Amino acid sequence: MALTKVTDRLTAYQRRNVKDYGAVGDGVTDDTAAIQAAFGGSGSTPDNIHVYFPNGTYKITGSEGIKVYRSGETLSNVKIEGESSDGVLIQNTDSAGRGITVGEPSASDGLWGSASAINTEGVEIRNLGHDCNNIGLWIVFCRDVIIDNIKGYGLLCVAVGNDATDDCENLRITNVTRMEDGRDLSPDAWYSIGIYRTTRFSINNYQSKFLPAAAGTGGNHIIIASSSIGEVSGCNIFQSSTSGNGINLEVGTQTTTVTGNTIIGPASGIISFSTTNAYNIISNNVIRLCTYGVNVQSKNDIYANNHIESSYTKDIFCNNVDSQPNVFIGNVADSYQFPSSIEQYQKFISNVGAKTRIFVPAIDFKLDNASADFDSNLHLVNSGGAITAYAKLETGGRTGNIRNVRFLYDRGTGTTDIICKLYTLIPGGSFTEVATITESGATGYKETVPTFSSGSSVDTNANKQVIASFNPTAANLSDFIGVTFDFTEFGSDQFLST
Repeated sequence: MALTKVTDRLTAYQRRNVKDYGAVGDGVTDDTAAIQAAFGGSGSTPDNIHVYFPNGTYKITGSEGIKVYRSGETLSNVKIEGESSDGVLIQNTDSAGRGITVGEPSASDGLWGSASAINTEGVEIRNLGHDCNNIGLWIVFCRDVIIDNIKGYGLLCVAVGNDATDDCENLRITNVTRMEDGRDLSPDAWYSIGIYRTTRFSINNYQSKFLPAAAGTGGNHIIIASSSIGEVSGCNIFQSSTSGNGINLEVGTQTTTVTGNTIIGPASGIISFSTTNAYNIISNNVIRLCTYGVNVQSKNDIYANNHIESSYTKDIFCNNVDSQPNVFIGNVADSYQFPSSIEQYQKFISNVGAKTRIFVPAIDFKLDNASADFDSNLHLVNSGGAITAYAKLETGGRTGNIRNVRFLYDRGTGTTDIICKLYTLIPGGSFTEVATITESGATGYKETVPTFSSGSSVDTNANKQVIASFNPTAANLSDFIGVTFDFTEFGSDQFLST
């Protein structure tokens, strides 16, 4: 799905070959001045310019690299094209050395610019490779941008915008490859594609051939921050060490779809940090061999039809700190982890896998004491004597194991016993107790796990029901939230081969 429309301007471009301006491209000669001259000099790039790089290694120097902008004015229609991404390499080995910057940055960047709004329109960059100690290709304050067929080494491959300023609009990035790179990137600042403060963008077919010995825990293959109306699709990310992140939706990222990607190996396959209502959609991704397959620290995202397996800690890990819900629908995942104080707010629909976590809310429990009732949050409160609340642990009639049953409640200020039990019931037969625990003592929020009489689980099928019983022995319950349990369906643990 193309999210970015880049205007097709019928323009007579001035085509300039960098070698006509003195560039050598032998990897030894300093080509900085010659390439800058091909762009009309620093701060004076003309409209309708097409700068062409024949195959070669172009050495540039200085922390600022090549600057493509018109000082104090709007620049229109810039094409930068290499003969081939395999044959053209822009190289800056100076400390913090950049490659090519398009657009005039803001004064707050502490560089050469003083812009405060979009100042460059109609940018097309194709068929380049770069190897720099800072950003290889930086796009700032630009609108209507196409970036295609880029190969990068080094710390930062492609950056758009800045985390504080330099807003951009209408961006399409396709066919970027992170090349295999044996250098130590452990300062934690590396990324392949960084999108900041950008409205309407798409990233398609990013490919990683990146096998670092030391990748740094803070690195990202793709990071998107404070941006909206975007799509990341068709990307293949491989990393040999469980560090950094595959796709990072940072704070402020909203209405972005991450779909159809394959991610293998980083610490978090996909991580969402948005603390605002994000409304991102993460769907149809294959994620394997990460520490966390999906790391959820966001609000109001949808996770649908993802296949997540063989994670070293958890396939789906949720760590947002309040009650804003996320929706998990149709995912295949082996393990889930949620802080129990927020789990009741998450929405689970038709997730399958070797383990599926199911939540039974308090409102589904039946009561045998009129003094107990449900509050506005549909949580059970008790203002009288002892009660018994009970509910069936519903598995949709599927055959499998129930394990890791947890009762979630706040015992208020009371200190008398709360008894949690599991029973099996064969229709027409009698109840059989299979797990129990008596909780007493400390007040406040509790997460109680009953102990099974034998083994660590209980089987269930269409002819055997499992009943949960919750029994405060006095009026000491301020808030019963519900029960969670992990269900393993027999014959469901079919995953991609390892």
